[in-house]
Amino acid sequence: MSRLNIIFLFAFLVAMNSWAQNNHNYKVTYQTKIIKPQKKNNTKEDKTISAEEKAANRYKEIIFNDYLYSMVAISELKIIENQSTYKTRKTLDEDEIKASVRNFFNSITKNSGEYYYNLKTNEELLAKNTFGKDFLIFNQRNSISWTITKDKKTICNFICYKATATLKVKNAVNKGAKKKVTVWFTQSIPVSFGPFDYSGLPGLILEVNVTSNYGSILTTANKVDLNVKELKIKTPTKGKKVSLEEYEKISRNLLKKGSYLN
Repeated sequence: MSRLNIIFLFAFLVAMNSWAQNNHNYKVTYQTKIIKPQKKNNTKEDKTISAEEKAANRYKEIIFNDYLYSMVAISELKIIENQSTYKTRKTLDEDEIKASVRNFFNSITKNSGEYYYNLKTNEELLAKNTFGKDFLIFNQRNSISWTITKDKKTICNFICYKATATLKVKNAVNKGAKKKVTVWFTQSIPVSFGPFDYSGLPGLILEVNVTSNYGSILTTANKVDLNVKELKIKTPTKGKKVSLEEYEKISRNLLKKGSYLN
């Protein structure tokens, strides 16, 4: 462990002791969007691509430019003591966008389903619908090897520090692939939670940036409510309960029968 990480850990433990005595509840609102990647200059056209493939690629580019990169998902993170839930509440302009494109957006941004996490037991549950079937995916959350840097910026009036990690992709399509994740967390809120399944830092994660084939998936907090009264967290119960490994196997079989972009 680096000296910087040790300093952060010590400060976190001190802050956690104070926080536990005050017993705060938090509610954080996030926005997720996909940042369109910049086109590479002087790229030569692949002459081996057929006319049909070229037409399909042009259609895909139009769909992405007109719909995918203009979509914004609004999600909510609730935290009570050792428990948290994270769920998307709304996808902006959803009535004007094809359902298949919206499903594709939610799939690659991970804004589908409800995430439940118990910090004390390290139990993770994800309730989601895949091709019309409800699943309750249980898993023991793996610890993330974060590298904390000295970089700072302000989000929602909180001073945040930058941390990075390289993680394995957890889905049926890109099994074995890796992704680069950059997050910004604040020690001003000393809870080891964050959006989606990101956690394990000495402070609340207020921003997540994930590299993908479609561009940078950016999730940023735009509102933080402190000490919310009458906040409730319910453990998800809807769906067939399966392990993460079982769900990936089922997903691969379902993917053979359907597509996100019909």
